[in-house]
Amino acid sequence: SFIIGSKIGKIELPKPTHSKGNYATVRMAFEGLHDNIPNQKDFTTPKPSTIEKMKTVPEGGNWRNFPDHLKTESMFTGKTHSSIYRRLEWDKPSVTIVNPRKTNLTHPSENRILSIREVAKLFGVKDDFIFKGSLSAMQQQLANAVPVKLARAVASAVKLAIMQHNIRTKSETFQLV
Repeated sequence: SFIIGSKIGKIELPKPTHSKGNYATVRMAFEGLHDNIPNQKDFTTPKPSTIEKMKTVPEGGNWRNFPDHLKTESMFTGKTHSSIYRRLEWDKPSVTIVNPRKTNLTHPSENRILSIREVAKLFGVKDDFIFKGSLSAMQQQLANAVPVKLARAVASAVKLAIMQHNIRTKSETFQLV
């Protein structure tokens, strides 16, 4: 969801562009990935106990797929979010991405969290964009981001609203109000 504060009136958000069956899948987003693309090797190396848990989660599953002996107390009390240890599915769209390290967002077929580049690919960031900083800083940069196409669509709607406002008020220049 987006909330846009506006002093010029309601800003119409763009209409959805994707419908069921008309979307990009994780497989499509990861197409062309290889270890020589910047940030592809940047991911948190899981501990053996984390790998043991990941091995029990099928595509589309999460911590609920753990056998009982691997669950924490909070998992038994229902206080664990469904995004924890979520394993992506190759042939479906990605789930909403928060911080992949904090949720253990898991690769569709490998027992590790997503790399910086894999998350960037899901967000539509071009392969020549290089993330800098510590691994946790790069993970947080992506956790704070939105997909490129979504940001572009919202920015276009805001720009259109400002331009229409400027026409109504006979302003000759593009200006933020």
